[in-house]
Amino acid sequence: MLLKLIQKNKNIFIPLLLFIVFYFIFFHNIGTYPLMDIDETRYVLMSRDMMKNHDFMTLYLNGEYFFEKPPLYFWIECIFFKFFGYVNEFSARFPAALSGMILCYVVYFTGKKFISSAYGIVSSLVLATCLEYTILSKYAILDIYLCFFTGLSVFSYF
Repeated sequence: MLLKLIQKNKNIFIPLLLFIVFYFIFFHNIGTYPLMDIDETRYVLMSRDMMKNHDFMTLYLNGEYFFEKPPLYFWIECIFFKFFGYVNEFSARFPAALSGMILCYVVYFTGKKFISSAYGIVSSLVLATCLEYTILSKYAILDIYLCFFTGLSVFSYF
């Protein structure tokens, strides 16, 4: 009975099952460990200061101008800090994990459209289980956003 229901509604169950897998890969326990990388702490503090001072055009690090990174990452962080209402490890890492998961879904739907559903599932799971991709999706640094936006631009070609 259950197998017939799943076979009949594959377009609903497969993304739902992928969501459960992606939750455990990207989101599970992302707020339980402290900020680790020196860049992670630096970027979260810069985003927090940007939100606190309401100066969204200029980046500051320890009171000095910081023009080495583009502000899009910091704007995204500020949006999620405002959405969650506080600045902590979870709210800082949530957008990176969300970007990682969204790109996996883009891979799934692109593979499903051009080749087959099985190909989309396997290719999205391969991306989601790549060690470096998973690690970058769990830290509040800019690398996953570079991968995310580059991946979106490549897949938008198709």
